[in-house]
Amino acid sequence: MAVIAVGLDAQKHTLPSALFAIFAGTVIGVVAAVTLVALFGWSESVGYGVASIASISGNNLVKWLLRVSQDPTSLLRLWWNRGGKE
Repeated sequence: MAVIAVGLDAQKHTLPSALFAIFAGTVIGVVAAVTLVALFGWSESVGYGVASIASISGNNLVKWLLRVSQDPTSLLRLWWNRGGKE
């Protein structure tokens, strides 16, 4: 699922960021699935769905990190302007 998520947003990735997003999505998917299935006692088939959703989240995390790394102060401005302050 991580590969599909990166493939759908291919224009937003360079080769290194695409590989990192696939790796991060896979790791997050496996860790989340194993943890949640063990914690809640769900069946293994539910873990596949959890892993899919988590792997997409891993891709989104990498895209967010790439965007924030280009302008680190943008996160601070976003938080500061939440209350309507300019």
